[in-house]
Amino acid sequence: MRKKRKLQSVVEEIHRTNWGTKNPVLQPPSTGDLVFYR
Repeated sequence: MRKKRKLQSVVEEIHRTNWGTKNPVLQPPSTGDLVFYR
């Protein structure tokens, strides 16, 4: 559980950097991220 939480945070950060600049429309990557990793 701890590892998964940390991984999610890292992934969210990466997505924020990659998607935040390229696709402002997809700013909230947490939803897609959670669905993707579940």
